[in-house]
Amino acid sequence: MNECRVPPNVSFEIDDIEKEWTWTKPFDFIHSRDMAGSFGDYQEYIDKIFNALEPGGYLEMQDFDLPYRSDDNTLTPDMALLKMPLFFIEASEKLGRCIDVTPKYKAMMEKAGFEDVKQQMFKWPLNGWPRDPFYKELGQWTLANIDTGLEGLCLALYTRGLKWTAEETLLFCSEVRKQLRDQKIHGYVPVYVTYGRKPVAGTAASTTAQTAGTAAPTAAQTAPTAETA
Repeated sequence: MNECRVPPNVSFEIDDIEKEWTWTKPFDFIHSRDMAGSFGDYQEYIDKIFNALEPGGYLEMQDFDLPYRSDDNTLTPDMALLKMPLFFIEASEKLGRCIDVTPKYKAMMEKAGFEDVKQQMFKWPLNGWPRDPFYKELGQWTLANIDTGLEGLCLALYTRGLKWTAEETLLFCSEVRKQLRDQKIHGYVPVYVTYGRKPVAGTAASTTAQTAGTAAPTAAQTAPTAETA
């Protein structure tokens, strides 16, 4: 049996983050990832994080955006691969937990009081279609992530939000899976990284934080294109 080794200065706590936060000590860094579709009120969630941070502490949010996209029109409206995330959006809205909110994180963080908020969008290929080795591998990981969990991603949203049967959902997933693996379709999922700092009262904005926001490559620099496929 593999033994789980935890460093002595690390501890894990499990709680419902939609309930009142009762942490006894403030945090200096909070990382939030893949939380789209998890909340009825995202502003409340970000406000809680702001209040739980110590002055000068950081929040970083990494999340996907929907629907999927392509820059060369190889992903078309009639395809199940594009219909799937559109159905995600429709179902999550009906369930009161909208999933297409990621681009709004920056404005929400600024509203909560964060400063020096930066937002960067990256393109993650849906499979290994790019020729560039980095993006080919990234696409292969994205494919593995979606492909192996496809039914789990769809069943709850479609059966609860859209009132589909489980059989209808599984049949639809089989069509999505075929297109997901088709490297002639140059689709990608937009992924946003958004971060900002809780102000330190009475101090000027950190030069380090300001320069950190410009260090990341731009979306144009990091995005695969149809020409590289």
